[in-house]
Amino acid sequence: MYNSSSKKARFNCAEEKARQVLLYYKVNTLPIDVRKLIKASNICVIKCYSKLIKRHSLKKEDLYESFGKDGAVLYDATKPKPYTIVYNDIDKPTMRITWTLAHELGHIVLKHHVEFDETRLMRCGLIDRDYKILDAEADAFAAELLAPVIVMITANWDTKDSIMQHCGLSGMAARIRSRSLRSIKQIKECYFKYERNLYYAFYNYIHLKFCPECKTFFVSKDANYCPICGSHSIIWKKGEVNIMKYEGVNVNELSKAIVCPICQNEEILENGDYCAICGTYLVNHCSDITDEYDNIEKQGCGTLLPGNARYCPYCGNPSHFKQINALCSWEQEQAIFKSLESGKSVPFDEEIPF
Repeated sequence: MYNSSSKKARFNCAEEKARQVLLYYKVNTLPIDVRKLIKASNICVIKCYSKLIKRHSLKKEDLYESFGKDGAVLYDATKPKPYTIVYNDIDKPTMRITWTLAHELGHIVLKHHVEFDETRLMRCGLIDRDYKILDAEADAFAAELLAPVIVMITANWDTKDSIMQHCGLSGMAARIRSRSLRSIKQIKECYFKYERNLYYAFYNYIHLKFCPECKTFFVSKDANYCPICGSHSIIWKKGEVNIMKYEGVNVNELSKAIVCPICQNEEILENGDYCAICGTYLVNHCSDITDEYDNIEKQGCGTLLPGNARYCPYCGNPSHFKQINALCSWEQEQAIFKSLESGKSVPFDEEIPF
């Protein structure tokens, strides 16, 4: 039960509840779809001002007086869905509406209506001090729900522009969140249980990489190069329609080919790393760059690589499979993909012998 005599908002509790909501509903990308979360809760109805005005022949001033200029959440324990969120869609932008919905959801999750026995949280029903405390808690919940600390800090998305881009917040909300994130970043040395779990949930989203050169997406925390074409120009980018997936050699968890990529021998010894038929080394890894006399010009880092990797994403050296020509060039594979996509005939290096 909330103790109003403490005169302090429960910021840690509010933020932890927001993380629990994200984990419970298995959210793993940004921006957060607050409407979807509210509907999934199955305890809340959402109504907008424009429909209330049309349905009940009201004026917007009537709604402002009853629910405020942003919105409110109503509580009726006798209904199957006891909560109703009403929000202003008349003169508020989408980004503000998103914040309002998250804020009102915070009131619900934090059980403010139940603990204060209020059907709606308005200044007229509470002393000013309590109202401000509850509103601050709902704001803390909304901030963590829409721009989770662990996600924004580990991805280095703590600037105003980054927050607006990834989280869909307004300029003012993003500016405030940016200041708080930078303060947290300076003093926070470890993360609590739910923050760590949230990082793992968002791992693929945070570390998603895109190569503008060969149009491939991949997930890597520390990659500096594209594993397909070796480009050094990889960027973070959310998945799009034009995705190029490159084929590769089927390998096990130790990057060892299940079938020899050179002679197609399927009887691969479990404890051996070489093909018993043609002698090919079967593990794809980062290789050395050598000259024509086999002198090492640039030593590889030896990192084990996926079966379709032509290059090491960490140091940029070619992979073993690329060096032994087990993989066709990415340009050739892309050309084949585009030909198939357009319906044109696929060019072959040699004529079909029949």
